[in-house]
Amino acid sequence: MGTGKRPGDDIAIPVASKIQRSSTDAASNILTQPDQDIPVINRQLPDPPFRPLTEFHLKIRICSEKKAVRNDPKHPANGDEETSNVEYLDSKIAEYDEFSHLPWLEPMEVVMTRGDSSLDGRAEIVGFCGAKLIRRTKIRRKFYRQMSKTFDEPTLLAFDLFDRFGNLKDDYEDHAIRKGLPMWEPRLDQGDILLIEDIIIEKPYRRLGLAKKIVTALLETTKRKTKGGFAVILWPESSKDVHFQDLLTAIVGDSGNVHRPEVFDHHDSVAIAWARSLGFRRIGSSIWFGLACWRGLYIPDGDDYDPPVFKRAVQDTLPESIRAESSDRMFLKAAQQYVQQIKPDSQQWFAIDKEANTLLHLAALNSLPESVAWIMQQPASAQLMGMRNSSGNTPLEALLQKLEIVRTRSWSGTSITIVSDDFEGHTVASAKCIALLKQVKIDTEEDLEQFRYGCTCGECIDGYLSPRMRFALSLRADMLYHRLQEDMDNLSGDIWVSANESALEHLPDYCLKLLSRYRASREGCIRLCCHITDCLDVCSPPDKASIGVHVDAEKDNPICIDKFFKCGGNIEGIMFHIFEEALGDDEIFGDGFLHELDEDCLWYEEEKCRNDHEFVLVARKCGYGDMAKALKFSLRGILHHASQNDKGTKSSS
Repeated sequence: MGTGKRPGDDIAIPVASKIQRSSTDAASNILTQPDQDIPVINRQLPDPPFRPLTEFHLKIRICSEKKAVRNDPKHPANGDEETSNVEYLDSKIAEYDEFSHLPWLEPMEVVMTRGDSSLDGRAEIVGFCGAKLIRRTKIRRKFYRQMSKTFDEPTLLAFDLFDRFGNLKDDYEDHAIRKGLPMWEPRLDQGDILLIEDIIIEKPYRRLGLAKKIVTALLETTKRKTKGGFAVILWPESSKDVHFQDLLTAIVGDSGNVHRPEVFDHHDSVAIAWARSLGFRRIGSSIWFGLACWRGLYIPDGDDYDPPVFKRAVQDTLPESIRAESSDRMFLKAAQQYVQQIKPDSQQWFAIDKEANTLLHLAALNSLPESVAWIMQQPASAQLMGMRNSSGNTPLEALLQKLEIVRTRSWSGTSITIVSDDFEGHTVASAKCIALLKQVKIDTEEDLEQFRYGCTCGECIDGYLSPRMRFALSLRADMLYHRLQEDMDNLSGDIWVSANESALEHLPDYCLKLLSRYRASREGCIRLCCHITDCLDVCSPPDKASIGVHVDAEKDNPICIDKFFKCGGNIEGIMFHIFEEALGDDEIFGDGFLHELDEDCLWYEEEKCRNDHEFVLVARKCGYGDMAKALKFSLRGILHHASQNDKGTKSSS
């Protein structure tokens, strides 16, 4: 994959043929064990000529020392020691490095040589490993956007295993088919990612344990380059280039719900057995394998998970008259005409297309609420709801997977566009289909909005403001109120404005001048912060209308807030600062300082939701369009945030 020649193409031998060895050794020691032979057609293979491992030499080659200096916790340039077998290739490959513009991506190679045995006197290359170290912690806030730039194996990895923030998808934790062995989450959520792309051993040198020695050297080097652990992942497949485009279309695009690519049914048994011999285990039911070498965790090769085999239908049993319809009215008409010809207990109710999609699958995937509602009223509905298509999805799971893809990216076949921050809700038809398949009655507009905006907790205000998001905004609004109030009692007008410059930076300049002059307007600004907190605490969205209700209801001092508005103050200017502070505190977009501020752990007590980190969506839905645009662009760069000294002041308040 990639635009250039794959590293190591000069070693045109595929991955060595190996199988797992029977052993009770701990997983942490598995890489030190030699490989075993694979019997081929029950024919005894001759033992390879004995070659002591001491005659083989390893060299670690890292493409960019500049990136290493910037990213490594320890590096010679920073006063730390480095092993002598590491070589940096900046000067040699700078003009050929297609990833030089990605500071978070570090290509690495391990080259194994044997003496000076070649005819020209140079060391003979006998083994090669190509890998990429992905600095996930540096790109979490824009994980999909950054990982799509490589347009090769890391792109597949990102969209197949992880959500848009770089965490393992929920499917690999709770999906009946895709979760596999429940051992990976949260281990794969933490630290950087080492993606091993190629391991090649020349044919005369196989079955000597060289692959394990190479991988061990790679892991030891990566351990020195990272802090706090890292995930090791590979795709054991000897013909990746053949399957890459089909996989990209199925995983990044939405064709996986329509057509199951043949690669999902193809298993390179030799490469998989070899990977398991190194200690790798399948991640869920995916094509990816992770290194299960955590302390106290060891899974024998024979206990690893393999997904169920999908038997592709020879022909469609669903009539073309149904499969061809995409409008709700015509699909329903065709379905009703079809079932009129069959008995209520007939197996024809469960007819499928070649991808094992049932009548209910097709209605759901096309978001046809009238058709879904009619099918759900039929005697066969209970069984139809539980049937799985070629992707292993029930009708509800298939629809939710499709909508998540639509919500996060757009796929053209040659490029990937990330659209997460442009999300304005699913269609009403899709929302109704979700409710029908979940068998939830929609009584109010807010019930419908929860399905439209992908709420997974069932508690989002107006469908988009989750309990955790509301808590984060309320905490920052309350802290701002107390900070401004404390300064108000101790500082003059000019100094008060200067001391709170960051909090007031989104107000007009002329407003700041008037705030420094008139105490009543400053009091109005403070009271407004109090009302924003009250609005959030009573579970109202922090839009202008809801905040205005609280302002109008104030009996003690409503005049001062009016003076703040007359001085040019506005709600959006204050809310902008509150959003920025909450963003900076966020565990994904910021530094996670929220958890230090939340001494009583109230945030964790709230139900987790898909919308917990959707700041741009919340700003847009609250009517702050300019703020939403600014936040959208700030998420692609460096977020403005208070200094650590400023945080300490806020925390103490």
